[in-house]
Amino acid sequence: MMKSLRFAAIFFATLLFATSTWAEANASTREVVESTVNKIISVMEAREDKTTLSDQDIAAIKHIAQERINYKYIASRLLGRSGWKKLNSDQQLAYTTRYSEWIELYIANQLSKYNGQPIQYDKDEIDGRLGTVNLLVDNNGKLVHLDFTLRQDKSASWRIIDFTVEGISIPRSVESDFRLLIDGENGYQAVMARLDELIESKKDTSQN
Repeated sequence: MMKSLRFAAIFFATLLFATSTWAEANASTREVVESTVNKIISVMEAREDKTTLSDQDIAAIKHIAQERINYKYIASRLLGRSGWKKLNSDQQLAYTTRYSEWIELYIANQLSKYNGQPIQYDKDEIDGRLGTVNLLVDNNGKLVHLDFTLRQDKSASWRIIDFTVEGISIPRSVESDFRLLIDGENGYQAVMARLDELIESKKDTSQN
């Protein structure tokens, strides 16, 4: 199970960052994914060292992520309505920025291991302002389920608000931890300290 989760996270990371602003606002969620997957895969396959990402690769990933992931939407919901309201505007910005850094490092680490695994598009659905795309990745003959959820903003552009590997949400994996911390004695400081720990752990991983 853990191997499937790790493998799926690697491939899902590739798909996640493929969904850039190249897609037009009126494109379906599936069209957004399909039209860009091959482009990002070609970038990954063009690397001389297939086991890592250069600083330029990581910078490009961060740029795309900031355009396609609705970090404020995700970060605020991790704390809950009451937890988010405990932060002033400067704290909300600092917390969201640190959270986005952790997600970007997490996916950059996973992207470095991408090795051309094939995918199948299972189904996609739109329900109002929410859309989902379900995929199957062939991991040495075993199909792994990947899903991501998108939400239309006021300009009708689709932005990612969640992605799951075998039913486990990566962005929301810290939700229970953060909610306990924000309601604790040190509140905001405790959440930021936890984010610092998560970021350092990913930096250590990228150096190995």
